[in-house]
Amino acid sequence: PETPISDRPVFFNTGFGVWSPHNWDHRFMGPMTIRKALTLSRNTTTVQVGVKVGIDEIIQTARLAGITSPIDRNFSSLLGSSGLSPMEIATAYSTLARGGVRMWPTGIRRIEDGRGNQVAFDQPQPERVFSPEPVANLVSILTDVVEKGTGKGAMLVDKDGNILHRVAGKTGTTDNVRD
Repeated sequence: PETPISDRPVFFNTGFGVWSPHNWDHRFMGPMTIRKALTLSRNTTTVQVGVKVGIDEIIQTARLAGITSPIDRNFSSLLGSSGLSPMEIATAYSTLARGGVRMWPTGIRRIEDGRGNQVAFDQPQPERVFSPEPVANLVSILTDVVEKGTGKGAMLVDKDGNILHRVAGKTGTTDNVRD
C-alpha cells in the first residue's frame, strides 16, 4: 500500500493504435502511494500496476476470487471494462471480506423429501485462494476508499456522523457514466 507511484499520463501501443487511460476528473495528481491512488480512483496508476503485474496474472487473480465471465485480454480490462454479473462481483468481494477464502454462492440451505426428511446435497466448501496478509492490505485500502476517498457515500454513519460499521468498497465510473 505504501509503494510510490505517479498519477501521470501513460500511453500503450495496442497493436491497433495507442491507448491512454484517463482519470474520472481528467486530472493528474503526480506522485502518491498505491493506497492513495486506489482511494482516489486514479485510473492511470491502476493501469500502470496492472501492466507491471501482467494482464494474465490479473485475470487469474479474478478467477481465483470468483469471476467466471470472459475477461478481455486488453489494457482496459485492468479498469474493469469486461461485463460481469452482480453475483460475480459479490462473490469476488466476499472472498476479500473472508480474508482470501472463496465460497461459491448458493441459495439452497436444505432439501427435504416428501416426508420431511433432509436430503443430502453437495454444498459449496470454503477454499483459501489468497494469503491473508495481502488481502488484509487490500481491504484496508478499500476501507479508505469509503472513509476518505471516492466512496464516502457508502459510509454507514449515525445522525451525528459517527461511523456505525466500517465498510470496504470501490467506486467506478464507465465512459459517459452509463453503467
